[in-house]
Amino acid sequence: TENKVLWQGRSDKEGLAMAPGAAQLGIKAADRPYDQPTLFVLALHEGQFSIVGTDWYDGIAPWNFGLPYQDLDQEDEGMTWVLTSLPLYKPGDEVSFKIIQRVDTALGLRPPKHDRIMVLVRDSRGKKIENFELNLTRFGTASGSFKLSAKAPLGSYSISVGPDEKRLSQRGTLRVEAYRKPTFAVTLETSKKTALTGEKIAVDVSAAYHFGLPVRKRPASYMVTASATGFELPRFEDYTIVDWHSRPEDEAEPIPTVAEGKMDLDDRGRARLEFTAVPAKWPEPRSFQIETTVTDVDKRTVSQRRSVLVHPASFYIGLKRETYVVGPGEKMKIHLVAATPKGRPLKGLVTDLLLYRRTWQTVRRKGLGGYYHYISKPTDTIIERARTKTVGDPMVVDFEIPSPGYYYVAARAKDEAGRTASSSISFYAYGTGAAGWEHYDHDRIDVIPDRKRYRAGETATVLIKSPFNTGTGLLTVERKGVRRHRLFQIKSSSPAIPVKIEKDDGPNVYVSVILVRGRISEKLDPQGRDPGKPAFKAGYAEIRVEDDSNKLKVEVAPDRAQAGPGEEIELTVKVADAQGQGRQTEVALVVADAALLQLASENVYFPERLFFAPRRLGVWTADLRLNLIGRRHYGLKGSKPGGGGLGPGAGRYRRRFVSLALFKPHLVTDENGLARVRF
Repeated sequence: TENKVLWQGRSDKEGLAMAPGAAQLGIKAADRPYDQPTLFVLALHEGQFSIVGTDWYDGIAPWNFGLPYQDLDQEDEGMTWVLTSLPLYKPGDEVSFKIIQRVDTALGLRPPKHDRIMVLVRDSRGKKIENFELNLTRFGTASGSFKLSAKAPLGSYSISVGPDEKRLSQRGTLRVEAYRKPTFAVTLETSKKTALTGEKIAVDVSAAYHFGLPVRKRPASYMVTASATGFELPRFEDYTIVDWHSRPEDEAEPIPTVAEGKMDLDDRGRARLEFTAVPAKWPEPRSFQIETTVTDVDKRTVSQRRSVLVHPASFYIGLKRETYVVGPGEKMKIHLVAATPKGRPLKGLVTDLLLYRRTWQTVRRKGLGGYYHYISKPTDTIIERARTKTVGDPMVVDFEIPSPGYYYVAARAKDEAGRTASSSISFYAYGTGAAGWEHYDHDRIDVIPDRKRYRAGETATVLIKSPFNTGTGLLTVERKGVRRHRLFQIKSSSPAIPVKIEKDDGPNVYVSVILVRGRISEKLDPQGRDPGKPAFKAGYAEIRVEDDSNKLKVEVAPDRAQAGPGEEIELTVKVADAQGQGRQTEVALVVADAALLQLASENVYFPERLFFAPRRLGVWTADLRLNLIGRRHYGLKGSKPGGGGLGPGAGRYRRRFVSLALFKPHLVTDENGLARVRF
């Protein structure tokens, strides 16, 4: 639809108007990404006129914030999971599949409205090989099967699903390969499941055929590498145990090769290797990866990998904050605990704690083309020092916060072998006064929730890193449309706004903040720019909302652990809801060769990774002030001569500028019709 009024309305007393979304207005996305329709919003008030287009989002689009997004016409997004019976097939195999469909609405997952679907299968060359029309069950599922040709091309096949042929889209894949299932397996057993920095670790390697005999006298190669890894302290999983703030932000430690070599298996198909858990540059938990490859008599190889968790010291220092954001006059309460890697608290450990405030020193530097841009460098200042002894159970250390800004607490201690354990935890403070935030050349700002995850009924406190000390802000909770909104006044550079988490906000919502400020000064800066012009900033934060009420627990138990070829096995399947109550459900049961699963990923068997994944953002932000030109002073014409170079006329400047160079109202030509004029 072109040049047609699609909706009219009036703003409320706060100046806000809630309009239908693009899907409700019937606006459809174009096939080409750079030919999308634009919706214009016109506003009239007391003889004044303003306009903004939906594509006026340069610098504030979802991808600028690193957020996943959906197209403008996707109101209720269909979600389809294609489950194939195996992750890998050969030419000539029979392929069985199951399709699970749901619709992601603003109120959560719902069954699809249609009762039939179309399924189209194309091979790796794009050729259509199968076409199905299937009925959906009352559980929103369908299934089918087809046989691959003995000459089927190898590669990745696509499976497209839709309510009809015109609305098919690719939803799944399957792999067809010429493969041979491994005839033997490699096992790695480490002398320690976990170790401390500096200790020696032994690894026992064994290889055996699937029919039970060992792989004798065959060569093997190995490599040991180390990299940083995550670790949660038992009993204190919500405590931070690594100091991320004391190391340079842009410096990452490379993954070193700790050991590598070759060896031979013995008559029992076994061998042993040893290595030392070398220390890292910074104290942190690391994963030492041991990878071994064994070559059989037919020159086929099988590899196996095992990891050992190595702790930086014999204990960890754990820090936890009660909130991510603290207000004026409030103390930041830091919970401190020292515990072994198994979670046993330690008493009497001397620990040093330091409170830092990080500010950014910002200057504007002239770059190429005469344009100025911001350069911000962080500076850490020690605000307070404290030394304490741990008491076994977690203890609380209070810190007085003098002003708004960004802070972190670092804690350090040494174990009996001189190994360092350290951790740090950061937080924000809001209130009046300068916060010292980092300045950017773009119109994006940081929006910080006080926690990483919430549950329905809880309230999130959202800190806004505002470059304005005064102005107006609009906070909206978004996902598929604007769910809630709130208008507020900016009174400092670090306002904090409460956001109530509702029942239907799971698995995630997005908090959007727009700050606007009118003209505050008519003066230009020394570079001739207009810093006092009207301005705006936009920011986003994703909030994860945990909700286990719609998850099912599935258990499968065989009647015995082993069975011979041709014997019958009975499987018992039990399904319960989040409260532990049995539920009538539909289950897809797959029994597959474990040797085949060595060759391919098992991701195809986990549909919850789609249905419970965070949802994409369905709201885009646009603002007229993106195109606002500030007042500029270009100087008097001719007051600053340019040019000069080294060519002829260097040093001679034009000083007289006249508007009319020549006017001869009665110029007469000669008999040949020519005339010459000099001036």
